[in-house]
Amino acid sequence: MKKYGITNEGFVSKDFNTCREEIVESFKNKINQNIDDSPTSVIGNITTITAEKQSLLWDALQEVFVSFFPNTSTGIPFQNSISLNGIKMLSATASRVLLTFKGKAGTKIPAQTCVGIVGTSYQFATKENAIIGDNGEVETEAECTTLGNIKALSGTINKILNPIYGIDSCTNKLDAIAGQDEETESDTRIRRLQLLQRAGSATTKGIVGAIKKNLGVTAVILLNPDDSNLIPNGHIQIFVEGGKPEEIAYAIVNSRGGGIKTFSEKETGIFLKVRDSEGIMREVSFSRPREKLIYLEISIQTTSEFPADGHELIKKSLLEYANKNLGIGKSVINSSLYVPINSVAGIVGIKINQGTNPNPTSSANIQIQPIEYAKFDSTRITFKAWD
Repeated sequence: MKKYGITNEGFVSKDFNTCREEIVESFKNKINQNIDDSPTSVIGNITTITAEKQSLLWDALQEVFVSFFPNTSTGIPFQNSISLNGIKMLSATASRVLLTFKGKAGTKIPAQTCVGIVGTSYQFATKENAIIGDNGEVETEAECTTLGNIKALSGTINKILNPIYGIDSCTNKLDAIAGQDEETESDTRIRRLQLLQRAGSATTKGIVGAIKKNLGVTAVILLNPDDSNLIPNGHIQIFVEGGKPEEIAYAIVNSRGGGIKTFSEKETGIFLKVRDSEGIMREVSFSRPREKLIYLEISIQTTSEFPADGHELIKKSLLEYANKNLGIGKSVINSSLYVPINSVAGIVGIKINQGTNPNPTSSANIQIQPIEYAKFDSTRITFKAWD
């Protein structure tokens, strides 16, 4: 006899036909084996209506069963299931940028002054009050009012939306630091599996997993004395890209094993004191990965299909590729940069010189160490006529 409900094979649901057959069988056993259960009979109508309701209840029970598992649930049940692991879906964050205002010395720039990107609806609002200095300019941080992965190349945020007397101009000297889009359920499932590798919390995977749980953390590298003779015995050195220092420090304190200390160079390390889960004040440190500035000089051969803003599109494609693929320890392979450039129409020839100094003359790959990352910026991408 087939088993239904929770079984060794999982949850087995009853469909409409099974429910109806069982109800008809019950009527025959209790009333009469020759009872008329045809679709047009009274009994037939009763069994059909009842079977439909029962099958819907079985479907609901199956939904309840699968809602407990992250791989099969969706929506609120999915969020509830991952919360058992202390995980939640990441919300969208705002892109950030440093704006440079120029004008009359002493002019006040109130917080929430908005500057837009020409040709788009995106705008960046200043976070704090600022005053133009004696040199005729001031730099202040701003955030995009639209959450998500909003990109803005250097010099594109220059439309002052609420003009102030005494301000002549505004622009961003560097590219904006793009925010992140709201995390999808599929991405959360992948991240959950990575974080669950922290089974033994004092293991390398455990510490890395604990740090990666924090919002904004994009990459983590953990080194021990076997990896570097600079690290003392009984210490670990951690490099973290992104995230808030206090949250990272708290994760390290509560995931490292007893007797394990953190090591960082004084020049590059971030040193903090935080309370662990038992309320004891602990000292901890970590380092940011070292930036390796990348310079590109690009020559392209084009056709009439090449758009008027093609050079800007190439810059955007390269930056998007770098942000997605070139994290800590990822070397810059010259040939791989052809792919994002070729995404722009009308290009039939490409030459790329790359290096870590201005005006590069070589196409050789750039090796990135495990504690470094390749830092791209549109101001370091230049174009040279095709020859």
